[in-house]
Amino acid sequence: MGMRDEFKSAGIRLLSDPRLLKLLQNEQLLRTLSTLIEVPDRLGELGSEQGARFAKNLHLATDERVRSLEARLELLEAEVASLRQAR
Repeated sequence: MGMRDEFKSAGIRLLSDPRLLKLLQNEQLLRTLSTLIEVPDRLGELGSEQGARFAKNLHLATDERVRSLEARLELLEAEVASLRQAR
């Protein structure tokens, strides 16, 4: 029996335990669990906000700004090429 099968059988045993079922009916516990599930997303948002603020304070280019400038450069290069052909 592999590790996956052992985890699956342990999970099934836990889900059939009446004590766990009673806990899962507790509204406060469910709110806490849903908050815990949201934590990685919230930390990711906080990290990206802090990174953007840090880059702005040090006048560094962010990935978004670099992509924007690259797109603008491509447009300008295309415009220069079309002007050269028009001559």
